[in-house]
Amino acid sequence: MPVKNGITWATMVSAYSDGCFHHDALQLFAQMCHQVRALTGDHYTHAIVAVLRSCTRVIELKFGEQVHAFVVKKNGVHGDVGSSLLQLYCDSRQHHSARKVLEMMRCSCQEPIPEAAWTSLITALHRDGFLDDAIDIFKDMASSTIVRSSFSLSSILVVCAEAKNQGCYWQQVHADAIKRGLDMNQFVGSGLLHMYAKQGQLVDAARAFEAIGGKPDAVCWNAMVMAYARGGRYREATRVVYQMKAAGMNPSDMTMNEVKLACFR
Repeated sequence: MPVKNGITWATMVSAYSDGCFHHDALQLFAQMCHQVRALTGDHYTHAIVAVLRSCTRVIELKFGEQVHAFVVKKNGVHGDVGSSLLQLYCDSRQHHSARKVLEMMRCSCQEPIPEAAWTSLITALHRDGFLDDAIDIFKDMASSTIVRSSFSLSSILVVCAEAKNQGCYWQQVHADAIKRGLDMNQFVGSGLLHMYAKQGQLVDAARAFEAIGGKPDAVCWNAMVMAYARGGRYREATRVVYQMKAAGMNPSDMTMNEVKLACFR
């Protein structure tokens, strides 16, 4: 093509990224920035999102940081571009940069931050052991009036199960789930069960188990058995093992070992 416009370049960048030719996508994006004068519109956004996705896949943090600076200079950080930047920094374990992107998105006021962006940062902080920071991000999310779904609630429940010195915050998350009618959701119910089991709240764990909508999966059954076993309640643990088998599921070897240990205590 003798003349290539922004749409042409953006289409090729996206095609390379979709086809997993990530380094080619980065190289083509750099050429696009030098040869296209007016980088605006939806095709510009698609190209930015595509090249950031490629940066994330091949951990090209330095190139991603240059794209970040380019975006700030051109149009600001918001929407899908902001979410893609945040994902890059989360996957690269650059938590400080990820939080700065989140703050930029909050200040842009062009559109609300997607729930997935908040949850990506919460998950990354949990993965790297920054549990209190993950809870702080969820608190900011709640104060921003973002509607929480089973996606974000199940993610923060995993954090609450391991966090210390957070008082009764996990009970507030449970109350939020009840308020939104999500306490019987399969994923949220499983998260509640694991959280209460790890906190040693066996009565609440049993209630969460009974409240799970549909059929509890093997993970939930095993978690309930192990919660009883680790709490020294071997009779209840044995009873749940029989119930689990009656439901057509077999307890894991780890679960059975915990039950046997509980019986000898």
